[in-house]
Amino acid sequence: MTAAALLAEAHGAGIRLSVRGDRLRIEAKAGAVSADMRARLASGKSELIKALTAAESDMRAHLLHLADCEGVDAAHVHRLPAADLAACEGLGDEVLGAYLRALVRSARMDAGLIPDGYSQSVRCDGCGPVWLWPEAPERVKACPWCWNRKAGKRIPRPLVTCGPCAHYLPDPLNPDAGMGGCALGAARAYWPMRQHRCPDWR
Repeated sequence: MTAAALLAEAHGAGIRLSVRGDRLRIEAKAGAVSADMRARLASGKSELIKALTAAESDMRAHLLHLADCEGVDAAHVHRLPAADLAACEGLGDEVLGAYLRALVRSARMDAGLIPDGYSQSVRCDGCGPVWLWPEAPERVKACPWCWNRKAGKRIPRPLVTCGPCAHYLPDPLNPDAGMGGCALGAARAYWPMRQHRCPDWR
């Protein structure tokens, strides 16, 4: 059996093969790799590594071509590990193009920058005010920025006002025009309608 045929059979059985250095890496659910399959993978290891390495090189080259067409920085493709390249096998150019654009979006968000097209101010129950895509609802339970929040990374904020915030404490003497306060601590509140950025707006 050729390496290509064995790779196809393994893929059909839900077995994911990749190369790490000079080792063949096997990922599969418990019981998916039979004793016969394991023996054949072991005996064909060198040919499988060659085939996977060639496929990895071909896929990276193809993604670099698509990145050039999409205007995506080639560095995003060069950073992809072998396992991610292997996961791209069999996907059409339209899906791969969307994947490349998602890499760019994720990199910008990871750096605390607003991705292109994120122009809608949305209230996330976890993050507070965030920027999302124009079709996003006005309020969501979770959002893509939640990853940044959990990792302690920067989230760029839309402007908000204290007046409608759940934490805002109106001035008891002049509730309509007074300075008021913030339930989260002194010196946090602004004039009710002054625009500012606040990660705790609710």
